[in-house]
Amino acid sequence: MPRTIRSTSMTSSPIRRIIGQLAISAFLAVDSIRSRAQQYILLLAHMRSGSSLLLHILASNPEIAGCGELNSTYATNRDLARLALRSRLQNRLLRRRPSYIVDQLNHSRLIQSPDLLSRPEVSCVYLLREPAGAISSMTDVLNHHYGFSLNEACGYYRERLASLAECAISTPGRDRAFVLTYDELIKRPRLTLDALGRFLGLNARLTENYRLFHFTGKRGDPSRQIFAGRIVNKARPIDPNIDPNLLLELEACYENRLRQLQASCLSVESG
Repeated sequence: MPRTIRSTSMTSSPIRRIIGQLAISAFLAVDSIRSRAQQYILLLAHMRSGSSLLLHILASNPEIAGCGELNSTYATNRDLARLALRSRLQNRLLRRRPSYIVDQLNHSRLIQSPDLLSRPEVSCVYLLREPAGAISSMTDVLNHHYGFSLNEACGYYRERLASLAECAISTPGRDRAFVLTYDELIKRPRLTLDALGRFLGLNARLTENYRLFHFTGKRGDPSRQIFAGRIVNKARPIDPNIDPNLLLELEACYENRLRQLQASCLSVESG
């Protein structure tokens, strides 16, 4: 099984953990008496799919707040509340509640209860990238930063696409999930972002330019390109070490999983 790329975090002290649990309980108690519960966007993707780029675009919208890729696990509504508290604290939004809180999840282990994706306050956004670009980016960027090998990249990619399709198929409510591809985001950004904005019911338009945050380059994409502050349509050379037959197999896998997701979700074309 390919290793998981994880961000580093400090271990909380017992007192801080107790305070955190009390804060989560208080948040849930207050949220339960509101006319509308806090809403969440779970960006379900794979590594080097453009997920950090899309999260930056979403978090730059005044109606959405996030903390970057947290690599947190989600099983219950308390995990969602923890995300909301952290995002509001780090974005100094204690007095103003954003419409959405967003996190990106690039590893299958992070969703520990698929039922969470069916909760009415959760909107799922799926993001896929074709294998030549995704694998080449993994063997370049992730190998440079984490020593992620070609074999690990191919195994991870195949497994992650299967997991994403399974999540979408098993989650009822096609109107509460949206799928897009990296190519759509990069090559047709205006059409794609407008469709995503309509799906989320945003009043403020999603834009091709985005803010740089305290987590930029630290949680999520570690490459220099994320600091551009805008969508950059730049083709990546294909890794010459990828076996052509294996690439054909992965392309077929990608097309199959994408069709499954499009059958279960709204998309740029349908939205």
